[in-house]
Amino acid sequence: MRKVRELAVVLLMLCTLGCHSATDLTELQVFVDEIKSQPARFLEPLPENQDYIELSYTASGLRNPFAFNGAWSADMHSQAGSSIQVPQLLHAAHFLPEHSLESLVMVGVLTNSRSSFALLRAGGSVYKVAVGDYLGVNYGRVSVITDTTIEVIETVADGEGGWLERPYILRVRADS
Repeated sequence: MRKVRELAVVLLMLCTLGCHSATDLTELQVFVDEIKSQPARFLEPLPENQDYIELSYTASGLRNPFAFNGAWSADMHSQAGSSIQVPQLLHAAHFLPEHSLESLVMVGVLTNSRSSFALLRAGGSVYKVAVGDYLGVNYGRVSVITDTTIEVIETVADGEGGWLERPYILRVRADS
């Protein structure tokens, strides 16, 4: 048994020595010499730094574009002059009230003998909506579906305790 072990060790050493023969590195040396013989390439110098120009903000005295200034378009009606109801916070459950109307893309329309459904893309998925469904974060309700558009009426707070109705139209996008 001892002779078998010694023989195995000797064979293992011979295999290891056979793998470590002198390798021919002449091809590698020729490639390295060829690269070193090429002229060095110089990079273009970095552009000069431009002088610092100090600017001062001069619009601080102007109207804030995000503040209510009392001017609303003719399509909007105030709570005082109409019968706009406070939007139901617990309206019929639908999957699109969490998406803003600007993020929705109309991709098509499905129609049958009784009704029309619009196809909207939101967050990587396509959804089917009908007249009466809610869209967007501002209590938008689908009022009309045509072959190329969806008309939505949003109910938004006017900042003075009342509510306004604001129309919004989604159109079919050609790149959809």
